[in-house]
Amino acid sequence: MRLLVVVLAVVVGVASAAAVMTLRHIGSSGGQASAQATLVWPAAAQAPVPVSAGQPAAAAAVSCKGAKVGVATDNLGLFEKNTKVFPSVAVKYVSWGTAFPGKAILENHGGGVKTQLVLEPRGVKISAIAAGRDDKFLARWATADKKLNLPMILSFAPESNGRWYGWGEGHITAALFKSAWRHIHHVLVKDGARKMTFLWQVNVIFPTSEPLKKLWPGAAYVGEVGIDGHLRKGETFNSVFGATIRQVRTITKRPVAIGEVAVDRGTYRVRQINELFTGLCKDRLSRFVLFDVKRPGANVMLEGDKSALAAFRKDAAKLGPA
Repeated sequence: MRLLVVVLAVVVGVASAAAVMTLRHIGSSGGQASAQATLVWPAAAQAPVPVSAGQPAAAAAVSCKGAKVGVATDNLGLFEKNTKVFPSVAVKYVSWGTAFPGKAILENHGGGVKTQLVLEPRGVKISAIAAGRDDKFLARWATADKKLNLPMILSFAPESNGRWYGWGEGHITAALFKSAWRHIHHVLVKDGARKMTFLWQVNVIFPTSEPLKKLWPGAAYVGEVGIDGHLRKGETFNSVFGATIRQVRTITKRPVAIGEVAVDRGTYRVRQINELFTGLCKDRLSRFVLFDVKRPGANVMLEGDKSALAAFRKDAAKLGPA
């Protein structure tokens, strides 16, 4: 009976997606599914590179097909209402040991949105994961994914090249990270997960960050690379993301995305939004995921910022149908 209910729900979801996709450009969404945003960017997490005096801003014009926009937000419906942009990817953060969020994935899929799950190994030792002591948890996820049979993106232990998480540089070795990543991939695939795209999600590089090559699990274990960063005052898309994009492409030919990007409020914000879309196309990225969440001490949401909303809406429209 439970399986029948799931099957029926999928059919309804697919039908709903077909209806709304004719009305939307950049992906779509039909629900209020939320992403519990827990990630933060410490002030020293990236080495700011100031804009040289007189350096021209990147052109706002964007013309590329196939690139997509995603969002990490507490309220997907409100984001769509405010921006008039319908993301193709929505992020949901989950802690290790959490039940597989099939309902959220199904709701997103029903509106034409793919779910990006960010699995954070909080409260568990990475050595235990690598040794297989939590394989039952992974097996439950694999079984649930197999039954749901919907495409999704899985990111495990993001930003491991930084020091601010217990699974990051200085806390565990690069070799242990790779061992845990490969073990998770092996167990999930062995136990039936077939719709997961494995996203290797790193922070933008900085002078003291762990070398990315040391953390690379290998092409057999990764379907896509995500790069996280934060656009602050005096920075450009290239100054924040350029070096990391170039380095990643010396390691792998897998598709590259901006896994998460926040844009600070300020007079420079419109320029940075323009550059974000320009960089998406210029650097041949698959998508960027906008971090649109109000955090303690900082508000990077587009809501209430008329000029930023207008710029975001205008540039997104130039991407064309997803």
